Amino acid sequence: MINGEPRILLDDYPNEILRDIITNTGINNLTKLLSRPSFLESNNNVKRAINNAISSYTYNNKATKLERLPNNWEQSTKFQTDFKTAGDFQMFDNYCVDEEMELDSKIYYELEDASDLIELQSLVSALKPSKTMKLQLHLDFTKCGCRFVDLAKLLSHMGHLSDRLKRFAIRGPEMTHIEGEVNLELFTNVEVLKITCLKVNGTFSNFHKLRELCFAPVQWQKGFLDISKLPSSLKCLEINTDDVVDSSCDGITFPSLEKISIKCNYDPVPPLVKKVIQFMTYRETKIINYSYDGCDTVDDFVSFVAEVAKENGFHLQSLSIQGAIENPLNLYPSDSLSLRFTENEQLTSLLKLPPTLRKLSITENYYTEISKILDILPNTLEHLNLSANDGDWDEANTDFARFKRLKSLILSNTEIDNINNFTFPDSLEILDLSQNKLQNFHGSFHLKKLNLFGNHIKSSDFIERGLESSHVETLYLGYKMDFSGCYLPIQSLSLNRCNLSGVCQFGDKLVSLRMELCKIQEGARLIFPKLRFLSIVHCLNDTCDLELPNTVEEIDFSFNDFTVIPSYLGKVEPRVLKLDHNNLSKATLMFSTNSLEVLDLSSNRIEEVNLSFPKGSTNLKLLDLCGNQLKEISMESIGHNDKSSHNDLYELSLADNLLKEDQIATLIPKLPKSTQSLWGDRQTPKGPGNWLCNVQPQ
Repeated sequence: MINGEPRILLDDYPNEILRDIITNTGINNLTKLLSRPSFLESNNNVKRAINNAISSYTYNNKATKLERLPNNWEQSTKFQTDFKTAGDFQMFDNYCVDEEMELDSKIYYELEDASDLIELQSLVSALKPSKTMKLQLHLDFTKCGCRFVDLAKLLSHMGHLSDRLKRFAIRGPEMTHIEGEVNLELFTNVEVLKITCLKVNGTFSNFHKLRELCFAPVQWQKGFLDISKLPSSLKCLEINTDDVVDSSCDGITFPSLEKISIKCNYDPVPPLVKKVIQFMTYRETKIINYSYDGCDTVDDFVSFVAEVAKENGFHLQSLSIQGAIENPLNLYPSDSLSLRFTENEQLTSLLKLPPTLRKLSITENYYTEISKILDILPNTLEHLNLSANDGDWDEANTDFARFKRLKSLILSNTEIDNINNFTFPDSLEILDLSQNKLQNFHGSFHLKKLNLFGNHIKSSDFIERGLESSHVETLYLGYKMDFSGCYLPIQSLSLNRCNLSGVCQFGDKLVSLRMELCKIQEGARLIFPKLRFLSIVHCLNDTCDLELPNTVEEIDFSFNDFTVIPSYLGKVEPRVLKLDHNNLSKATLMFSTNSLEVLDLSSNRIEEVNLSFPKGSTNLKLLDLCGNQLKEISMESIGHNDKSSHNDLYELSLADNLLKEDQIATLIPKLPKSTQSLWGDRQTPKGPGNWLCNVQPQ
């Protein structure tokens, strides 16, 4: 016994058996053991087995969140994580650093609200520097709901990790104001750098290890990147020709690229693109992605690449082309081919698909008969996307079962009116038949995801009978369908333009429900006992009375016709509540718990606010009241008073109201110390700004 910790029987097991036990336990189940150093000191064999079992590990905050059923079917993806919380990842990572392991750890963050931002800052601040442990960090602000983010402050929290950073990817937001720039000097040791829609400061001259670069800065920084100054170590390059310049001269040594992604807007083959293709490809070049948005064809680009491929001796594995095609395609990949907007009704006569293809996408080619495409497909396909092609299914070969390894099949918007003669392989997991003319659905499937939105199926009864023996986890339905409930053991359900009346029952396994543009008849009763995510938009009004379960964590009731906040919303325990874009004139609600972290009341007609919380400190981090008709505001009116306090408040947003500058300024000394953003009008010459930017800390 060491430090009071006993040596357990497991420590005497043979090394091979002990290793198998630890490996099968899984990384996520080892955190409690690693938090007890004295236990590991007493059981050295267990510790050794743990250290030998640890390989690279990941924390993805999106995987810990609820399935939100994005309207974009392609984005509905499962994300993997080894840890349920950032705290578990931190503890595990610090252990690996202390043990001087030589591993990669990965962090993926989708920053949707203030809670995500606060958690991320806390996590990166707590991670330890290391010479042996590497870190891959991916930050996505695309859906950020904050009005203001101090990027400089966020990046300052990771300065001590500069030696660890191996990969850094960051994507800027669409609406959020970002303060600060990405200072390239912090990332000179990375091997992968991806920067999208953000301001950049510095130079790439010191990036001697860089292997992959994706560079798409904010619009006014076009021309920031000079392709003649790319590091020789580079293997992957993704650019928009508008963002880069070329000042190269004779004698320049260019990198040899394995993957090239280029977007052109006016000239389909500008000199800069020719230089990249001719001088940066070599025998190991495997992937080319090309997108052209102009009025010419892409034939010259394809022919040029084919010519250079012969000269430089490379054979592509993957090729993606967006743009009109007139001539026969004389360049093919071995594994994956994507053709989009080809605008040629004779496309199939121009193609000779290789027999090795696993992935094929021919989409938005409205002049191409889908039956002709089906006749030229190789049987090796695992992923097939034929969405938005002209549909003539009478003579089409609909035996999809011939593709024995097919996992995903997308046939949306192809004018299918029935699938009576369709056969599918048992390997199929994802099927998209949306935006067609189906009136019923039947068959035996082993699907995980099914999209039937935009068809002419009249009743959900047809769906249940057709999927009784299926394993569908995610289901999309819609278009004037009478919906009376769904007892299928699905986890996620999306309803669009459905009619709901009477008692609508949902299964016990349903955790995520999205409804949009649905007609809910007066007196309808919706029962969803175990729901955790609920989004109902363009559907509700004051006459709709819902019974929400206590399990619900996120509620999105935006874009409805509420004139008052439903009282039942104060009786549940959500973490997120969105009521933006309604017709609220008063924001009055008494919450029964302090669980709420995000409250969005923006874009209403609110003249008066009166929020009440239980006694104690709340979890509220973001309150958005922008776009209303407030003439006055106080901290007391939003629930920060002698009884309850918002000690974790990150942002209070008040822009586009009827408030005067002195009314906003009066709030500053009353804000809790946690507040980083008071977003209000007339702070900057260009519009709203953060009133706390030039305020000394309290």
